[in-house]
Amino acid sequence: MNRENHQLSLEPIDDGAWRLCDRNVDSADADSLVAYIERRGGRYEITWIHDDLSNATYDSLGELLAEAATALAARVTAGIEGVDA
Repeated sequence: MNRENHQLSLEPIDDGAWRLCDRNVDSADADSLVAYIERRGGRYEITWIHDDLSNATYDSLGELLAEAATALAARVTAGIEGVDA
């Protein structure tokens, strides 16, 4: 499977809270979950699920999603996900 072309989707959890998932990964696979996102005071906080469970805050959802796509592409390039090319 080629994971270099990520197809991110937001799945609502609650009002102002979402799961960020990669649709290129089977939804039954835990690796499809990328992060949790919460809207707080007009900003968006992301908690990454992989690696160190780091947090970041963004002014817009578009900015957050662009960063998420870049981060996932970097993981694949670095071979962190163990993807067969």
